[in-house]
Amino acid sequence: MVKKVRLGIIGLGTQGNMYAKFIKDGMVPNMEIGAICDIDLSKKEAVATDYSDAAFYENYIDMMDSGKVDAVITTVPHYLHPEMGIEALKRDIHALVEKPAGVYTKQVRELNEFAASKPDLTFGIMFNQRNNPLYKKIKEFVDNGEIGKIRRTNWIITTWWRPQPYYDQSEWRATWGGEGGGVLVNQAPHQLDLWQWICGVPESVYSKVSYGFRRTIAVEDEVTAVVDYGDGATGTFVTATHDIVGTDRFEILGDQGKIVVDGSQVATVTRLKRPEQELSESMGMEDVKKLFMGQMNMDDLYT
Repeated sequence: MVKKVRLGIIGLGTQGNMYAKFIKDGMVPNMEIGAICDIDLSKKEAVATDYSDAAFYENYIDMMDSGKVDAVITTVPHYLHPEMGIEALKRDIHALVEKPAGVYTKQVRELNEFAASKPDLTFGIMFNQRNNPLYKKIKEFVDNGEIGKIRRTNWIITTWWRPQPYYDQSEWRATWGGEGGGVLVNQAPHQLDLWQWICGVPESVYSKVSYGFRRTIAVEDEVTAVVDYGDGATGTFVTATHDIVGTDRFEILGDQGKIVVDGSQVATVTRLKRPEQELSESMGMEDVKKLFMGQMNMDDLYT
């Protein structure tokens, strides 16, 4: 009989409850709820009612030291993610940290480096979009050179429209002390992760960040970033929470083709018959004329 992994859930809010329900309903094979932790003692009654087999703890360290959990997931304020991840790994407990990994780069780097020193443990950050078959395939295309060497990347992701009442519903929402940031920390981390996962980490970033641009909040609600990959390739990333129409369009231009993803659902891949530079050098003016006049058979150029 396979021994089930006993999961400890830190934070029984909306997200924590969702994970707990998944496990209770048997949606995660070979896993059971070992314990639940929340600083809100009123949650103890809810645990006793809904997850009666799980132990309840007010302090997450006590839960980790109880011997009742083999792995933990953190569904708590962003600032606490690195600290809790490290404490779990110190105790040889597997850890899954909700996105974002944290707020401060220094703390996240410490978490990642500590996790790397524990190769026998499983550690991850909840960037579940990496399991999206569409983006897995796109990464495969890019890694395999289907469109050649990347020249430019663009992602406009503004489908995060949030009205003012959304921000007003809680004192901690859209604050530096509560969430630790705005659209970059709360809504867009998945796209930022996919962008660098598929296209690579840039060498430098320039950004225009607007704080409380179209909403009465302290944190960023519009961002335009330009990145330099260091080899001549560049990229742009645009996101906002005030675009009620919204756009989700991801483009990757290579020297042998192009990938366009619309709405994170449909990808169009165009492959050039020859590298773009070769096409440029081999065309005569008669070919250029046909191209401009729409008379050229484009099947001769790409598929």
